[in-house]
Amino acid sequence: MRCILLAVLLVAGVGAEQSNVQSSPSGTARIRGSVVDAGTGTPVRRASLRLTMVPPGRGSWTAISDGSGAFEFPDLPAGRFALSASKGGYVTAGPGQSPGEASRRIATTDGATVDLPPIRLPRGGVITGRILDEYGDTVPEITVQAFRAEYISGVRRLSSARSAQTNDIGQFRIYGLQPGTYYVAASARGADGRPITIAEPGTEAVAGSGGLAPTFFPGTVLVNDAQRIEVSAASEIPGVDFSLLPVRLARITGTIVDSRSRPVSGYVVMLNQARPEAWQIGQLKVAEADDSGRFTLADVPPGEYRLDVRSKASIEAIAQTGGSVGQSQADDAPEFASVPLNVSGGDMAGLTIRLTAGFEIRGRLAAGGSSLGPDELKAIRVSALEGIPGMSATLLAAGGSVHEDATFRVRGLIGRRFVRVSGLPQGWVLESVRAGGFDVTDAGIDIQQDVHDVQITITNQAGTIAGIVTDSSGQPVAGAAVGIFPEDRDRRAAPLNRFVVSRRTGPDGRFEIKGLPPAAYYAFAVPRLTDGEWAQPDQLEGRTAHATRVTIDAGQSINVALRLLDR
Repeated sequence: MRCILLAVLLVAGVGAEQSNVQSSPSGTARIRGSVVDAGTGTPVRRASLRLTMVPPGRGSWTAISDGSGAFEFPDLPAGRFALSASKGGYVTAGPGQSPGEASRRIATTDGATVDLPPIRLPRGGVITGRILDEYGDTVPEITVQAFRAEYISGVRRLSSARSAQTNDIGQFRIYGLQPGTYYVAASARGADGRPITIAEPGTEAVAGSGGLAPTFFPGTVLVNDAQRIEVSAASEIPGVDFSLLPVRLARITGTIVDSRSRPVSGYVVMLNQARPEAWQIGQLKVAEADDSGRFTLADVPPGEYRLDVRSKASIEAIAQTGGSVGQSQADDAPEFASVPLNVSGGDMAGLTIRLTAGFEIRGRLAAGGSSLGPDELKAIRVSALEGIPGMSATLLAAGGSVHEDATFRVRGLIGRRFVRVSGLPQGWVLESVRAGGFDVTDAGIDIQQDVHDVQITITNQAGTIAGIVTDSSGQPVAGAAVGIFPEDRDRRAAPLNRFVVSRRTGPDGRFEIKGLPPAAYYAFAVPRLTDGEWAQPDQLEGRTAHATRVTIDAGQSINVALRLLDR
């Protein structure tokens, strides 16, 4: 079971940190600078600095700022580097970098010394409060997490930013928060990591008994009912007091059978949140079925879930190939299941999960009026994706290669899927996906039967938006953030979004964004964009009044001059 859980975590990209100890290369270059408080300009002593070569894995170095906030990295090789500074109570940042921005690169040459501008660390925001039980008494040793709302691939979800534990009088203090919108949740777990259960007098506390469910401020187990908390730099938000909700934690048991109603072995059951915004709250539950197909999932809070069942062999194969999808292409591809599950607080026993071979899509790839060689075609991969970024999204995807005659086939599918391509020749992008005579590129295909008329068109005539960003005096602005989003509101929330893009300007204030589908867009430039937040549809709508409208036709390149906005 341990190896299966590790495979799931590796593919999902969570909880599987590998130690990779190696010696870093040396040379004659040098990087030096200082760390200061962004608010006061005073030195930040004993800040931790981490320098890594780009791309990752080529070497890393660490340093500590001295009493004057200064630091130095000597004996470096020539190359490109990323640098970050951190200290408790501050927001991690790099040279010339604002909170939430991507790290900038530093270039070195042999024998040269790079003197950086001061790294300005802003004081983080703080959220404080108390956690109570159902009687109004404070509760110690409760884990409290601050979640950020992100909008990724057209889907809103929450990701954990920082956490704290309540002290002996139930108080918590979460500090070092970047400016932004947060949701706060508390959970009570024992030393084994399982939820703390509540037993009635004279009974035994077992899985499936009453328990304390993860609870969001101001006191709800439902993510959509959680209250937003706005945090600014160096601010403190007090009074975030709320009670943990005592609920019954369910025990779910059942049997997996194949499409002929025969119990099967060698399968893994994954309980995923049905709502994508809850998928990063750490409630993914995994169980391995026994030789008779029986499985048990314990300590499940009330909520809407989806039970996904996949074979151990397919999970291990995906993990061994670094997350590649499409293991369902063989004629003997294992059956699978994905079924909704509503847990209302009581145990659920005797479930029967029936596997299915699913359906297939077939079609042909067209190269926009051009022809590609057999080797180029064979390098192209067609994937059918769910469009929801989740803990086991890779495990639930399917894909296949394009054949020499430009046909493709993807098996093992059910439900809404979005068709995408990878491995395209340089300069080529996806133009459209059509099924049943309709454009389904961004709407997806609801697969409830075999679909044999899928037409994928790729093109080397994608649109480009390029230009320059200037300040109020007309001077180019280096490192500004440029955002591009479509005029069509529906396209702003499209899964696997192709229309919402951001870039940073270079040292000369210029930027270039390639591969854009033909459409009407808005373009704007600001000092910084917070990853995951700026692309939310409500924020984009608020930018239309001050953005520049740009229309791109197929293969067209548009140059635009943008004036830097305050925010």
